[in-house]
Amino acid sequence: MRVPLLAALLLLCSRVVSACQCGEVPPPLEALSRSVAVFDGTAVSRTPVLRRLLGETVIVEEYAFAVHQSWLGVTRDHFTLVQGFSNCDSHFVIGSRYLVFAVQERYAATPTSGICLPTQAYANASAALKDLGAGLALSSPTSTAPETPGHAIARKIHVSFLAGVALTSQVFTFPRWIIENVWPAFLLGSLALLIAVATLSACLLRRRVRLAGALAMPLVLFAAICITIEGYVVLRAFPLWWHLIDFVPPGA
Repeated sequence: MRVPLLAALLLLCSRVVSACQCGEVPPPLEALSRSVAVFDGTAVSRTPVLRRLLGETVIVEEYAFAVHQSWLGVTRDHFTLVQGFSNCDSHFVIGSRYLVFAVQERYAATPTSGICLPTQAYANASAALKDLGAGLALSSPTSTAPETPGHAIARKIHVSFLAGVALTSQVFTFPRWIIENVWPAFLLGSLALLIAVATLSACLLRRRVRLAGALAMPLVLFAAICITIEGYVVLRAFPLWWHLIDFVPPGA
């Protein structure tokens, strides 16, 4: 049975609390045999995306890498990891270079890396690189600017909008659950959307096409702002979940 996104967030927060029980991190050659991708690359972007987990839509982050050298699973000069399913997942600083070990978890369609693997900053990886030997050269090391405060704010607005979209869809998919567990913020996006649709429909029914055209963009913007506020308020109600979104590793 499918569950509303709020319930999925609660389940995911529970996973975040209890997930990291890795024991000893395996040495590089052992980790190589367990991985689907091993590469040396620079993190160039961090983008919030919607993915499926526990039969429901959740928010995680795509990290894009410029790949310089590959030992396994990477044949092009770029690769993407999806991070943020739990606090076991690795976090990367945009503009920094890493030796990355990635695995394919059963709950994720895209490879992910975590602290239970010997993923590490390239500057600290001399011993691991010696064990791995020479890899396949794919590109020269690149210089990428770190994430600016403005980019970080834009990313948080983006993630709040995605959460609002997913939450607003739940109002129509699980109306009974929403009524029984109503939060005022849960209804903000759906009410704004209904107001926008009703206003434009009324204009069109009265053949006020020009008025509908003039109001379309402001109404879309109004609905988008309300949906974003809804997503932000609900995400902030889950401190562990927001921590995954807000966290920037030391050295950023």
